[in-house]
Amino acid sequence: MVFIQEPYIIHSRVVGITKRYRTFTSTIGRSRTATVITNNQIDALLIREATDKDTVVIEITLENLKFYMVNMYLDITEKLDKTIEQINDILQLANTRGLLITMDSNSRSRTWHDKLTNGRGKRLEELLISKQLFIMNEDSEMTTFQSTRGSSYIDLTISNYKLLKEVQEWKIIEEESCSDHKIIQFYIGQYNAQQAGSEFQSIKYVVREENQRKFETLITQEMAKQMCGSRRGEDSRILDKCISLQIAYKEDMEDIVSKFSDALTAACDKSFKKAGTHMKTQTQNGADLL
Repeated sequence: MVFIQEPYIIHSRVVGITKRYRTFTSTIGRSRTATVITNNQIDALLIREATDKDTVVIEITLENLKFYMVNMYLDITEKLDKTIEQINDILQLANTRGLLITMDSNSRSRTWHDKLTNGRGKRLEELLISKQLFIMNEDSEMTTFQSTRGSSYIDLTISNYKLLKEVQEWKIIEEESCSDHKIIQFYIGQYNAQQAGSEFQSIKYVVREENQRKFETLITQEMAKQMCGSRRGEDSRILDKCISLQIAYKEDMEDIVSKFSDALTAACDKSFKKAGTHMKTQTQNGADLL
């Protein structure tokens, strides 16, 4: 599962996510949160009455584990009154079930390892304490947010007591996120890095200089095949023009991303040798947070 705050929006729609995955977001207003589920074994139900442009609430069921997953964006220009009311409503909805909240809080507090506490942070801190909600963030040399304006720990992972022991291995990832915010990763459920629930093949390619020219030719051909139905051997300039026109006038960006992904895989398969590496992953209660 991937939890995104401030996703890319075009024509009031979240874009850049392949249609192969289930994307949950509000259908009203310009969404500032999106939850993506890549694992078909996870049963997810969007709670529409609790979802808006800044909050996505999903009921998650996976075997004997059932809980509510909440993804929130807190606008720094707005007071926390609405957030407090929403969290109260969500707590009533969850009742005695597990609850996990991923949040861009735009609030700072030493409670979640920031170097200072501001007014918003103090109020949010008091709310979480009064509702017996727990901050799952762990102290780290890396901050969750970093820009030219400074750095802070404004991104939070919050749990109620039901899921307190289920959230494991919380960490900030060094990998580039193409955002001011860092990628945060954690696991839900009984996860052991040495014991895999399932296994998948992570494909790596041996990229050699002599194969790069072949790849550059094939990626254009494969993309044209996906976008224009063009066949191999046609002039590359014609293919480039066809692809450019399709991208310029096509509104369904998710479809373009999906087709580019297929074209990229096909071009790599035909150009480079594979160096397969087996990686372990938990399919039963695993979650990645962005």
